[in-house]
Amino acid sequence: MAQLTHADKGAFIASVSTGLKTNAAAFAGKDFDPVARAAVLDAATANINTKAGVRIAAETALTAAVADENKAIDDGYNLASTAVGGVSGTLTEKHPLTQQFRKMRGSLHHASPAAAPAAAAVAK
Repeated sequence: MAQLTHADKGAFIASVSTGLKTNAAAFAGKDFDPVARAAVLDAATANINTKAGVRIAAETALTAAVADENKAIDDGYNLASTAVGGVSGTLTEKHPLTQQFRKMRGSLHHASPAAAPAAAAVAK
């Protein structure tokens, strides 16, 4: 059986609901109420739409939060870089503290959080 997307499943729910209502006369005298079943499906669709709205709002908020965090990280990094420039300008480029800061940034440049788990997985 193929994997159905949310859109596929939603279309199926709507089609069944519509088909039940459109063909209600075919169930006359039978122990099956197509209009009641369609109402249940319509309620399910409304619930799905509500949940989708919540998800969309959460995704939007998450996207904004990630952008805010990235900006804060970049701003902080720029402040630290400016501070290192101030140390260099005040104490000279050859001063041990200036060199220590320059080495720290250089070593961080080569570190990657994404690379560490991959390397650990390969080592197993």
